[in-house]
Amino acid sequence: ALLVEQRDFAWGTSSRSSKLVHGGLRYLKEGQLGLTRDSVRERQNLLREARGLVDPQGFAFGDYQGRKPGRWLFQVGLAVYDWLAGLRNDLQPPAEALTPAIADGIQAVAATPGVALARMSGSGATVFGLCRSSADAAAAAAALSAAHPTAWVAATRLAAA
Repeated sequence: ALLVEQRDFAWGTSSRSSKLVHGGLRYLKEGQLGLTRDSVRERQNLLREARGLVDPQGFAFGDYQGRKPGRWLFQVGLAVYDWLAGLRNDLQPPAEALTPAIADGIQAVAATPGVALARMSGSGATVFGLCRSSADAAAAAAALSAAHPTAWVAATRLAAA
């Protein structure tokens, strides 16, 4: 057997052999929504137009105590990412059919003034709303808490300023 490498063993392996067409998840983390949107939509175009050459690839992300940004915020980020791509959570319709409270929660959040987007987390355990400003988020959280006193409601930020 003969192994020929330009430099060291496996030099450049991940960047040169995977040919990964990504949608810019890191851009979202950095708060670059326009770049994320453009990147993820271009990826969707390639998936549609180059079927067989470009295929969707699933990823598993480790979750452990103290990991940042944390499970809930990570799920919100992925939902925003899917929204920018023009995708929806495929589990939402069956989750709503099985548990009408999920549909009720999404409708309640969506109907709250200041909420720009309402979705459920991947598992349906969390319903969240995205607001354009911290003031809108605080007002929406107060309104939702008043209307649904048994629900856990919190206003938070997607990215540090």
